Amino acid sequence: MGRSRRVAPLLYVSALAAVAAAWAGEPRAEAQTPAAVSSPRAPAPSPSPSRPPAAVLVLEGTVVGPDGKPVVGALVSVQAALLYGYPEPAVTARTDAAGRFRVPVKTAAAQTVRVEAPGLAARLLPRVRPGEPVRIALDKGGSIEGVVRDGTTGEPAAAITVEARQEATRGVGMVWEPGAGLVRATTDAQGRFRLDGLAAGLHTLAARGRGVSGARRGIGIGKRAEIYVFPGSGLHATVSGPDGRAVAGAKVALENATPFGGRSADVQVSDARGRIEFVGIDPGVYRVVARHPDFAPAWTTVTVERSGDATADLTLAPPAAIVGRLVGAEDRPVRGRVAVAETDGAAPPPFSLAPTLAVETAEDGRFRLDTVPPGSYVLSATAPGYGARRAEAVVGGTQRVTDVGDITLETGLVIRGHVREAGGAPIADARVGVFRFPPTGGDDRAEGRSAADGSFALGGLRAGGYRVTVNAPGHGMANREVDAPAEGVDFVLDAAGSLTGMVVDERGRPVETIRVQARVPPAPSGPGGASGGQFGTMMFSMGGAPAAPAPAGPQRMTAVTRDDGSYEMLVDEPGKGTVSVSTFDGSASYPSQPVEFPDADTFTFDIALPAASIAGVVVDRETDQPLAKVYVVAMPPNPERTARSRRAVLCAAEPVKCWSRLP
Repeated sequence: MGRSRRVAPLLYVSALAAVAAAWAGEPRAEAQTPAAVSSPRAPAPSPSPSRPPAAVLVLEGTVVGPDGKPVVGALVSVQAALLYGYPEPAVTARTDAAGRFRVPVKTAAAQTVRVEAPGLAARLLPRVRPGEPVRIALDKGGSIEGVVRDGTTGEPAAAITVEARQEATRGVGMVWEPGAGLVRATTDAQGRFRLDGLAAGLHTLAARGRGVSGARRGIGIGKRAEIYVFPGSGLHATVSGPDGRAVAGAKVALENATPFGGRSADVQVSDARGRIEFVGIDPGVYRVVARHPDFAPAWTTVTVERSGDATADLTLAPPAAIVGRLVGAEDRPVRGRVAVAETDGAAPPPFSLAPTLAVETAEDGRFRLDTVPPGSYVLSATAPGYGARRAEAVVGGTQRVTDVGDITLETGLVIRGHVREAGGAPIADARVGVFRFPPTGGDDRAEGRSAADGSFALGGLRAGGYRVTVNAPGHGMANREVDAPAEGVDFVLDAAGSLTGMVVDERGRPVETIRVQARVPPAPSGPGGASGGQFGTMMFSMGGAPAAPAPAGPQRMTAVTRDDGSYEMLVDEPGKGTVSVSTFDGSASYPSQPVEFPDADTFTFDIALPAASIAGVVVDRETDQPLAKVYVVAMPPNPERTARSRRAVLCAAEPVKCWSRLP
């Protein structure tokens, strides 16, 4: 989008039906084509030359308070601003006495920056590019008051910790700082709480105590909230060193280990006895991860049962290292990347540790992975124009350095091209992925990123058809079908358009906390990079990682209305699509309606909700007891869709059993 700069006003007066948004999961961190697939292959062109050493990029600036004076010790979190996929854990820094900060970044691509300081409202900048210093001003913010009650008796609950997390930061990756992204308060004897220093926007409130937990979503500043707590679960962990003694000051985090799992709990710090306690957490499977500057990290997997407590013991070991060298044809060194892909059998490393278990190789192809704990590992080695290669490494308890020797990368067949903007400027750090098309069910795929000049080269492929999918921060998605090998596979990505508007009720009054969703069906592929739509998003869902959260800032194809009823989202491409609205928690929704999204940088879409509605109660047929969290679908009478509608309602009650049968 964005070839012409005009505003296209639209008016939607009908009612809208919520369509469940499918989040794109994170792709595999690297292409994982096994070495055995590399032969037999057709003669391959020479790989692209190794990239020159990248210049050190820094994002820097100053943080000031409401009085214009420097804020000392403010926490600055920086990460790549992605529209798709799971963000990497953030890189952090603290402001100095002059309020200044400097954070090294990997690329010149747009970054998401979040700044927070005690007593002041956090500030989120969705897209900041390294270069000129930025000045970030924090204000006092607003507040949320409320009361916490026992969900069984309705009585006020005292001494309950209430945490507020801004909804706009749900896409900010893991921050290894206790309390990052949170504002806390404790209820008094009457169960009352007050949270101050909150940023504008919607917040998720979580109430936690020993054996109880509860939550409310979509609460705006200046509002009151009533939270009911019910029996919850807990986790007790201990951290010890190699000598068995307790380790104090270790940072411990919970990472959800199941696909589509919710956000993990806050980071805790071990006490003098090495103990940590997480209270009021949801049941599920978690990975408990511990870090300490004097040791290598440690992690374990635990299952937390409903209304029960789990335990975990973590033993930190002295840091070890894995070293080696990447080489190509004729033993020539290759600049590339080496990362831990599997640990102790098949499980990938914890997501929160991924950046520390990956490294770029030097000019001579050599690499060194530091702070590695004892265990068996599978390394994934990649480089532009080469196929991925795996290597095994075993780090012993007393072994400080493990040398895996040379890892030889094969060229195989290569798909090369460029990613550019509509005006011809190159797009650096665009995510490019290829997978066999039509799908074969195998592992014949690869992934990489574009260089500073927009070029990319994905190698290690076999002859045949592939789908190439490209996306970049601040731009739409595109895909093409090509046959490997291929040269000149060029993509032109339009800037993501901005959709804004108002949601009002039947009397014209603004309605806050309404979820607005847009969808544009995938367009046919073609030269120059056709629109990817939802199909392109699916390409990055194959890794089996937890579902990606919403990105920070304006989100792709979805938004939630503010206090004044306004909303803003990013739209990938023009064309015919649909828009739907629902309440924030999904408890009420309205029929969707077709919409023509114009080819414009910005356009407005105002929504008027109807007065008519359908309400009722769902009960168990056998016991006549009400059932919670049942998905109900209503459609106008249509003989051709009767069977489909009936199946939709049935599947809603048991989504795991019949979701795959939906047409």
